Parts: sequence; structure tokens; C-alpha cells
Amino acid sequence: MPNFQKLIERNKRIISDNLVSLITDDYILIDLPYYSNIGDHLIWLGTECFLKTLPYRCLYRASRLSFEYRELPRNVIILFQGGGNFGDIYEAHGEFRRRVMKMYPNNKIIILPQTVYYNRYIPIRGESQQYRNHKNTYILARDRYSYDFLKRYGFSDKVLMVPDMAFWIERSMLKTINIRQTEKILLFKRGDGEQTDLREIYKSIEKEQYEEKDWPLWRGYDPYLSTLNEYVENNKMDEANKFAKDIYMPSRIKTGVEFISSYKMVYSNRLHGAILSILLDKPVTIIDNSYGKNANFYDAWLKGWRDINIVRIRHKESIMRKIKLFITWVLTIKDRILYR
Repeated sequence: MPNFQKLIERNKRIISDNLVSLITDDYILIDLPYYSNIGDHLIWLGTECFLKTLPYRCLYRASRLSFEYRELPRNVIILFQGGGNFGDIYEAHGEFRRRVMKMYPNNKIIILPQTVYYNRYIPIRGESQQYRNHKNTYILARDRYSYDFLKRYGFSDKVLMVPDMAFWIERSMLKTINIRQTEKILLFKRGDGEQTDLREIYKSIEKEQYEEKDWPLWRGYDPYLSTLNEYVENNKMDEANKFAKDIYMPSRIKTGVEFISSYKMVYSNRLHGAILSILLDKPVTIIDNSYGKNANFYDAWLKGWRDINIVRIRHKESIMRKIKLFITWVLTIKDRILYR
């Protein structure tokens, strides 16, 4: 069995080195995942584990759906949950971030480590200007592509490159949930818009004893999620926020750890299927997603580590799209010069 402790400690240290100097006062933590994706709950738990090491208080937690405006002193910092929703694939999260930035023009805002990707070039120019309008926004990128993109299109002059917050999960917490390992291999296959062609993977493991699955309860009835949704729908936001932190998030973490723990090896095209495998010392082969997120993350933080492999996917980007992105970049630079 591999031991990834040194890799985990290195990534935790990079997170600390960047964030300790930024989070210098009490804070609120928002855009939390009140939905079933276990990967986002791993990010949330890692964030909470890190924040516990700081001498400041969390004054408020909420998702984008349970968030309610409240007056904040200027010293209070606004933390947005990290993840892979910066761009136009999951537009609701971007709209929420920009709305909050307008509500709180004088508070420091920190967007925790994100992957950035835009399918369309049209929104970039206007959205980058909206981010620049807030003069004290820090954006943390999870990989080099995202970092370069944010810098190139001028989303902020405060962009940092930082690993995913899930690396800060206390492994002792995971070990208490761990269950007996079988001899089976997991082919962790996401079934949404980020999925990729796995035919080559099937060929390489066809003689192995493997199971093909996505996160448990990714689709289907989840009683805890149903309860959480009822709180939000009935405008019981304080109850929703408490239930999400104390009941729903721990339940999703437990489910995810039990799921991964039972396999001896993992092939995953979900990034956090791979990260949780690393936290549990499982050999893992990371399969790239539909737009390069997984390979970019691997290149930034996991490359060269034994028992962590990558399967890259050829991404078909048209020449026209590249030309349009270049034109958008030129126009963005022009705007910044004219309206400086």
C-alpha cells in the first residue's frame, strides 16, 4: 500500500503559506455545497479543518440558496468555498459571487482554490470587469491554466496558485470511518457534462475484477438532502445552515470514505475521487475530464509521485474558439487601459 503522507503534508503547507497571511480577522464562509456531490463536501471539510488552526471566528455559514444579507463590519472577511465552478459551466455560482461582491464593496473577499473554465468567450470580458470593480478580491487558482487565465483576462491583481482545500482534511478523521478493503478495482465514472470517453480504460482493465460507479446518492433519493431542501424552501435558513454543517456534510463524508475504502485501487475521472483515494493511501489513476481540469491539477500538485498516474484526453478546441479568446483578451486589455 502506498503512503502519500509527504505529498499531503507538502500540499497542506502550500495552502497554509498562502492563506495564513490573508485570513487575518473573523470571517464568513459561503457558497457551501447544499447538494449531493461528495467532492464539494470534501473541500468544505478540508476548509473547516484548516480554519480551525486560525485564531479567528466563523460568524456565518451559508450556501448560495440559504444566504441572507446582513451588515458586516469592514474587518470581516468573506470566504467563498473553492471547487470547479468558476466559469460558465456552473453559472449560478458565478452570479452569486458577483452579487455578493456588489453587496460588500469594502470587505476583503477570498475565493478559495478554484478551477477556471469558460465554454464561451462572450461572458469573459464583462465578468472580468465586474471582478476588477471590487478592489480587494483575492482569487486562488487550483492549477497553472486557471492561474494564467485569471491573470491574462485581468480578473484581479491578487491571484495565487494553491492546491485543493481537501488536502487539509485530518486523516485521523478518515481512518475512523475506514472499512475493510476488498480485491476489487473501482472505475470511478462521473455521469455529467464533464465525463470523457473511457474506451481505452475499459481495454486496460477488462481482465480485472472491477466495478463502475459514481458517487453514492449522486442520483436518486437522499433523505438528508430532502430535509435540507425543505428547510431552504420554507425559508428556515438558520436551521438549514446548522443542519448542513452538523448532519448533512458529515453524512456525505462518511458515505464517500466508506465507498472508496472498499477498493484496492481506483481509476477516477472525478478529481475528488482521486484526491480521496490519495488521502486513503490508495493507488490511483486519474482520468482527465472533458476540458482538462484533472490533468492540469495533476501537473500542478501530483506529478512525479509513485502510485499516482494520469490518463490524458485529447481536447478538441477549434481554431475559431482560440481566435475568439485571443480577441477577447485584446479587448480586455484595451478596456483596462482606457478606463484605468
